[in-house]
Amino acid sequence: MQMLNAAAQVAALALAMAAHEAAHAGMAYSLGDPTAKLAGRLTLNPLKHIDLVGTVILPAVLLITNAGFLFGWAKPVPVDERFLKTRQDAILVSLAGVAVNLGLAMVLGFLFQILWANQWVDKAGFIPLFFLYSVIINSVLAVFNMIPMPPLDGSHVLRLALPRDLSLRYQQLQPYGIIILFILLATGALWKVMDFFIQPICKIALGDLARILYGG
Repeated sequence: MQMLNAAAQVAALALAMAAHEAAHAGMAYSLGDPTAKLAGRLTLNPLKHIDLVGTVILPAVLLITNAGFLFGWAKPVPVDERFLKTRQDAILVSLAGVAVNLGLAMVLGFLFQILWANQWVDKAGFIPLFFLYSVIINSVLAVFNMIPMPPLDGSHVLRLALPRDLSLRYQQLQPYGIIILFILLATGALWKVMDFFIQPICKIALGDLARILYGG
């Protein structure tokens, strides 16, 4: 059962990550920027989105050392804002990954509810576990990526929404964003804030099952 759980989690994470990055690439392409498509990033193949350090090495080190939390990132999708017509277009590109993660959480949560209602959860094995972990992982990715800290999507939205002078000052945080996020995750402070938003998303996706599964 432990192996089945691990396999379902890895598969759910791979789909969530690939869908998130492909959504950025797809939105950029639809708005006139072919950069990501030409780089081969307009795909659901998770191998195309793996960053050696952020997707493999760092998470592995945290697991091996029992750090108590996981942290990592996929390879950023290249976007050339010179191809985009307006700031609103750039904001849409930044929000596309989060929107897709939220959509996946809702759709796969609904499918899990169908399996549960028809008593297929135990019989189907891997599939319901994949759906369940997909709800959780996509919810976490959506909330995490909206944090307004570089290099997350929320920081791009804020950068584009701010007046130019404030935006330039805000961008000075870029070199320190990963370090700040790492510290906040390590202390547990960020998880408490994120959980405030993650729980409602999971409850919407899973409906009445959320109370059974999480007691919430």
